[in-house]
Amino acid sequence: MMEKRNYLRFNINIYADLEFVDQSYENCEVENLSMAGILVKGNFENQKGKCCRVNIIHKGMGTNFELQVQTRVLRNSENEIALEFASMTYDSYMFLNILLLNHADKLFTSKVLLAEDCPFELKNDLPACTI
Repeated sequence: MMEKRNYLRFNINIYADLEFVDQSYENCEVENLSMAGILVKGNFENQKGKCCRVNIIHKGMGTNFELQVQTRVLRNSENEIALEFASMTYDSYMFLNILLLNHADKLFTSKVLLAEDCPFELKNDLPACTI
């Protein structure tokens, strides 16, 4: 049975830093990104169900955008880790929308998500990961 996806995934050439309670990984290659989560390439020890803070900095012409999001590990293997977004700041949410829209076709651009429609919690500050 084929798994139904609620959000389109986009292959975007970016790198992310992952911070778990007891371990950090820097400059990890992102396989794909959606409004609901991120798939990151790499060999990560078993982290299933744990909290992970993801930080992506996009350096543009004169402006740097930063996406900071708290995630939950859905699954991981020796080649990748799948993270579901749990919460992020409103500024990060806006950057995520911009990032995805820049990689989308015209069909997708008509379905821009408003803050009240997002699949995770928007917060002023992200809490620290505890698990």
